[in-house]
Amino acid sequence: AGLALAATGIMLFLRTAVRYRKPAAALAAAAWILSVAGLNARGFNPFATTYFVAIPAVVLFCLTGRGRPAPRFAGAGSFFPHLIVFCALAAIWASQMGPDIFIRIRDRLLLPTTAGLAVNDFYYSYTLYPAYAFKTIEQRAMKACHLKDLPPSVSPGGIRRLLILHDFLPVEDEAAALTVAGRDGMLAFMWNGKEFLREDPARFIASPGRTLGQVSALADFNRLFRQFTFVSLLFAFPLLLYILTAAPAAAAAGALGLPPRVSSAALCFAVGLFLFIVFVHGKGECDGPGDVARAAASPRRQDRVAALETAASHGIDIGGLPSYERMKSSPLVVERYLVAHALGESRHPGTWGDLLTFLDDPHPNVVYTAFHSLGRRKRPEAAGEIVRRIRSSSHWYSQWYAYRALRSLGWSQLESAPGSS
Repeated sequence: AGLALAATGIMLFLRTAVRYRKPAAALAAAAWILSVAGLNARGFNPFATTYFVAIPAVVLFCLTGRGRPAPRFAGAGSFFPHLIVFCALAAIWASQMGPDIFIRIRDRLLLPTTAGLAVNDFYYSYTLYPAYAFKTIEQRAMKACHLKDLPPSVSPGGIRRLLILHDFLPVEDEAAALTVAGRDGMLAFMWNGKEFLREDPARFIASPGRTLGQVSALADFNRLFRQFTFVSLLFAFPLLLYILTAAPAAAAAGALGLPPRVSSAALCFAVGLFLFIVFVHGKGECDGPGDVARAAASPRRQDRVAALETAASHGIDIGGLPSYERMKSSPLVVERYLVAHALGESRHPGTWGDLLTFLDDPHPNVVYTAFHSLGRRKRPEAAGEIVRRIRSSSHWYSQWYAYRALRSLGWSQLESAPGSS
């Protein structure tokens, strides 16, 4: 969305601001060239390069394609009402910015409503797969690796154990993404066939996490692309929502004989302000740990959510609260998932069984949170149950949290047997 909107905005500006067309076009071309060069600064990155080349090209073709008359755009003044409204809404929402803004939007605007749940479920079902494509090595759960021609002074079994402890699974397949090979008495670390680091075996054995972290950083070709994706999510996505609201609003206003630009801008401002009020109102009242019991028994969903958030952040055991039984069986996803989150700190009798029951919840947000809490409880007997659930789960996000829970319990994956599939 970010590139498409940026390319469209540049084309609109070039169409309307004739006086500045040449310098603006030169500046846009320079920014595009520098972006593509930055993406490939550490080596050719076909995935990100295709993204940065194809999307602007498609936008350019759609706006100036042959065989059709070029689209006609109104003067720059026609966008002025929308520019004012969008900037005003951005300033209003900026007051709520913080490192957890997306989590708060999810919990206050998406999870409590049917339409919001549909958006949430789409995100957790489909967007994690493309995101995995440009994660760093360290951010991936389990990575296959292949050991080849290790130096005689190195114990292959010891190297395998160290790699397994850091989520690398030794396999016999030479096509594994990471290869650790002997080179002149050193350990050469190669990712997708390219060598990134040579390390003294003794230093690797003494500090394997540091060495593998260096390999991850050196093999990270997508850092700039991830940063651009985050900026797009932060700025371009709200702009896209604004456009999707403004376009039908302008058409409806024109059909009713109202001024389209002013009417659609006014409607967009009203919608943005309404969502802001709902978001702010979604923050419940819980005045610290001493107020958890009162807020948890409140008839307002917002107060109960605030109580659960406070309990989780302060390590308060919710199992003994009078309202616990009602909250754990709440029809609201946001309430059940926060109960599962808070149970990571509980030692109250009976809550262990409740946490296992949450693994069968119909909503994935509750399930992956329950896996996370099982890991926080540090009870080794949970490992067998988690492994069984991973094998039967089809949800990638739940599997990822289940694996992280296993690792926090001290569980390690067995290495692949030679010739196994």
